[in-house]
Amino acid sequence: MTRRRFVSIVAAAGLTAAGALGLHLWRANAPAQHGVLAREASYLKTDEGFDNTRPVKFQIPFELDRLEWRTDGAQTALTVRFTKPVSPQTLQEAGFCVEIVARRGDDALILWWGHNISPKIAPDLTDTQAIAVIHPTHPTKEEVVAYGEASFAGDTVSLRLPTVIDRVDVAYLRYAPSKQASVEGCGMQIVSILSGTPPSPWGRRVLSIQGGYRWRGE
Repeated sequence: MTRRRFVSIVAAAGLTAAGALGLHLWRANAPAQHGVLAREASYLKTDEGFDNTRPVKFQIPFELDRLEWRTDGAQTALTVRFTKPVSPQTLQEAGFCVEIVARRGDDALILWWGHNISPKIAPDLTDTQAIAVIHPTHPTKEEVVAYGEASFAGDTVSLRLPTVIDRVDVAYLRYAPSKQASVEGCGMQIVSILSGTPPSPWGRRVLSIQGGYRWRGE
């Protein structure tokens, strides 16, 4: 074998090895996507007309501060941080949930977790569970497409769902100070927003779980 041929074989082997390593690293890293959502000033409009609305004031003990998400392989992990730890009294009396609007291809997904309340689409959901729901773009029923795990401690909610997303658009915190307040007309109000994409000049359409919510233990 000539020296020139030997060098060519070694060079080709090196390129092949480098290419294989590069392909391996690309495959390992390509599925991972991640992002962070920041706080947003919000102005929500009503379809009932301003003549039919009146303010109902109650204290909001905490708001959304930050959301981080990462999709790796077939799993999506999200961490939602509140502006302060939730007090034991609030944990006992209040109902609240985080609704995260995400995108997967052409589908709008709502990733949902709640404390003391459950969506009527999944009434047996507990504090340690989260769901991903496809929001319909035409008159059909919503569908739960994934059940995941959730944990909550202090000021942080951690979610892990067996689904892939492309991006997170917005996150809403819905809150009611008590079951009685909710029943008497307060409902589950949007009290805080995190935004991943800027709203249009005329505002942002709110996507939420259809059918409403139920208090656990009812």
